[in-house]
Amino acid sequence: MKQKNILGLTFSFLWSTSAIAMKIGILSVEPLVLAVIRFLLAGVIMILISNWLLKEKIPKGIAKGI
Repeated sequence: MKQKNILGLTFSFLWSTSAIAMKIGILSVEPLVLAVIRFLLAGVIMILISNWLLKEKIPKGIAKGI
């Protein structure tokens, strides 16, 4: 139960800070560049977390881009 609470709080914190970061970021770069950076960063984080949670390695074909 405690782990679910921590995950929920982490999710809500990240969700709320992303709106603030977008408002600040939109002043310094173009929206498309900001979206690309955001999705690339999210993708890398998701791959690392899933690799850690599933205890499986990333398939070699995906890592090489094949």
